Amino acid sequence: MPSVSALLDSRTERALRAFRGRLQERFGTQLPGMVLFGSRARGDHRDDSDADVAVFLQPVTDTIAA
Repeated sequence: MPSVSALLDSRTERALRAFRGRLQERFGTQLPGMVLFGSRARGDHRDDSDADVAVFLQPVTDTIAA
């Protein structure tokens, strides 16, 4: 099975990297990871398909909630 990065076009990969960067700036170590799922992860997407991303965060603290 090919890796997810092998299935991504350069535009989608750049968008996901930028999104991850913004999340890391905002949440830092409270962002343990994110997962691409759906048609782009399976490799059966169309040109107009979106990218489905699950974002995982550590528990919310008062600092983030404020």
